Amino acid sequence: MTQGRVVVIDPGTRCAETDSFNHIVHWSKFECTYHLPILSGAETLVGENLERVKGIVVLGGSGNLYEPLEWRSQLEKWFQKCLDRKIPTLAICWGHQWISHIFGGEVGPATPEEKKLRGFRKISMIAEGIYSKNEGEVVVSHRSMVTKRPSDVKCIGESAQFENEAFVYKDYPIYSFQSHPEATSIFLKNNSIPHHGNEDFSYGNSLVKTFLDSL
Repeated sequence: MTQGRVVVIDPGTRCAETDSFNHIVHWSKFECTYHLPILSGAETLVGENLERVKGIVVLGGSGNLYEPLEWRSQLEKWFQKCLDRKIPTLAICWGHQWISHIFGGEVGPATPEEKKLRGFRKISMIAEGIYSKNEGEVVVSHRSMVTKRPSDVKCIGESAQFENEAFVYKDYPIYSFQSHPEATSIFLKNNSIPHHGNEDFSYGNSLVKTFLDSL
């Protein structure tokens, strides 16, 4: 295995998405470490040697971004050091919203009724950075969305439902998705997403693989 590591942050509040993490381990040429800051604190992140970190993946979760919380304060202090080093980052769902919020974006309900959206959605990507122009179906599970994008981003993905599906940050190697490209069949079960057992995750997973291959 290539020297270095990928830091995977799971901000989940109900369960650990270990199946998604195990897939990331399989796809990555670097070793991976797993962190649960909400359930276990941010101490393991603080202990990471940033000189060894080749990339960061921030998974989905829940929680009000405008509510001051100690674990998120610790996480943001740690992430600022990663920004200073311009460590490549892939941010997913809550991670997409969180980093947008850090850079001055605004987050609000995805629907007027604040209904949680679950299922699959087709997104279209433009050619930018590590990604090529393509489209496909991805898993979605979110109640909030980016309602105002930061000035520091370029939108590289959209859907018929939302225009802020995916961002790349102009001065940082940060890519973010509102959807869950890391999703697996177990992810669907964990998040009560209707499924039949024959779902195709290949397109979404390819978006994660493209990021990991770029490190």
